Amino acid sequence: MNKYIKNIRKGGFVMKKIIFFIGCFLLAIFNVAANGKETIYAGEKIANMYIRKIDSNGNITNKQGQFIRRSSDDEVVYCLEPFIGLIDGFNYESVSNNYWEYLNIDKNIWEEILLIAYYGYMYENHTDDYWYYITQVLIWRTIDENAQFYFLESIDGEVNNNLYSEEISEITNLVKKHHQTPDINDIKVLYGDNIKIYDNNEVLNKYKVIDNDMISIKENYININANQIGEYNINLYKENNNYKNIPLIYYDEVSQKLLKVGNIEPNYYSFSVNIIPGEIKIIKKDCDTQEVILQEGIKFLLFDESNNLIKEECTNAEGIVTFNNLKKGKYFIKEASDQIIKGYEINSEVIEINVDSKEAIVIDFYNKKSKGKIKITKYIE
Repeated sequence: MNKYIKNIRKGGFVMKKIIFFIGCFLLAIFNVAANGKETIYAGEKIANMYIRKIDSNGNITNKQGQFIRRSSDDEVVYCLEPFIGLIDGFNYESVSNNYWEYLNIDKNIWEEILLIAYYGYMYENHTDDYWYYITQVLIWRTIDENAQFYFLESIDGEVNNNLYSEEISEITNLVKKHHQTPDINDIKVLYGDNIKIYDNNEVLNKYKVIDNDMISIKENYININANQIGEYNINLYKENNNYKNIPLIYYDEVSQKLLKVGNIEPNYYSFSVNIIPGEIKIIKKDCDTQEVILQEGIKFLLFDESNNLIKEECTNAEGIVTFNNLKKGKYFIKEASDQIIKGYEINSEVIEINVDSKEAIVIDFYNKKSKGKIKITKYIE
């Protein structure tokens, strides 16, 4: 049954991936259909935002920050060629796959640019206008390592490397953390236990659990309610769906190439949870010799904390009785009084046991030998 459950859950994990790729395909069709041609225009300037661009030949350009937008919905796009001018109001073709090939750049550089755009302007609280141009400058610094880009106090001012340093660090750290997985490894848990584990990488709060009601996430803690015995593959995913579209590249041979940021593939992470049942072993021993009483069929009773009888088990030929598949908790064990133990007296002692370990708990249980009876008969002469 556990194997069946695990296969269903694994199937759900795979289905999530399939749904994502189908979604991407449909979005791609939609975007190509809707944006086969798109007009791009130079938007409003950004107050008090000035930069200096220096190309690989040392040519210097100072300029004020400015939005670039597409006409269909006024959504922002980013310039990907910092030293090629924008033809304002020009119609562009769009591309929704193999982006790096159209840009003639390394795939790893493309992925970093995509993450900068995703975690930059309009990510969570990055809504002020200056976030747009900070994002733009970070894209330029990534795509053209031979050029230099600086922020200025004014259009003709000096370079100030402290400007927007906190915002730059925030975006950079988000990009670095994108592929960082939770610090949650394979876990063993006692059946019936509830445990909470902290993610030291502090990224768990961005993830969701796929199809498992024993696992929940709160902030950066994962909570495990170990209510079913077995080993389970736990699958987590992080959605990266702040947008209604996948990324698009706008291009034309005579103008600069542009990026419309979009959703990126989800992050996935898996680990196993092995829920181990508690176990109690009782070994029957002779009170005097300390030797094991090798009698089969001696009955023991197991009670829960509320004194409810929950199990009856008997010793095997080795004089051992085992109670297994136990939840974490307090139990009481006693020898059944309605039986005869050959050569021994019944031990009426009640033993309290706390099942709080994933290892079997072993208890020695002692019996005294029965005392022989002498029958005396008096005869009267």
